[in-house]
Amino acid sequence: QGALLRRFPRSRSADPAEFLTNVTASYGSAAVTAVTRPQRGAVYEFRAVTGQGFTLGYIRSGLGVRIIPQDDDGPCYLNLAVSGTVHSTSGNEETLNSDGLAAVLSGGQVQALRPLDPGAETIGIKIDRELIEAELAALLGRHPSEPVRFQLGLDLHTPGGRGISGMAWSLLH
Repeated sequence: QGALLRRFPRSRSADPAEFLTNVTASYGSAAVTAVTRPQRGAVYEFRAVTGQGFTLGYIRSGLGVRIIPQDDDGPCYLNLAVSGTVHSTSGNEETLNSDGLAAVLSGGQVQALRPLDPGAETIGIKIDRELIEAELAALLGRHPSEPVRFQLGLDLHTPGGRGISGMAWSLLH
């Protein structure tokens, strides 16, 4: 899996501050801060592609982070484990992001991601709320009457989970 987004490097460094600066700049709309101590000798790697309303990123890091949104109607995130396990929280919900379970993080809530394995690899997809609501309106024929919220854990073994996982992996290859 080490070739994921290889052509789009943003940061590969033993400096966690450089890593966090690049993650924050690429995902935008939130402040990303460390919540665990950096491990001696660790290398933090971040690769990403950004576009109008989305960011697709590869993260290899053992560093736990807190994501503090800038507004209540911010973007949503889909985190898929490549290797290892990440403890993910959003508001009062929590899940273990692993091989069979993705974390879907609704916008506007403080989130925390804590890798349980050193060097855990994650794909993080940010989608602006406007894109989600426009697609939903196109499907339903009307705009949603309230902000879209997602359940934190997404079982990737269900038909819907397999479809979302397949779509995400097709973007990476």
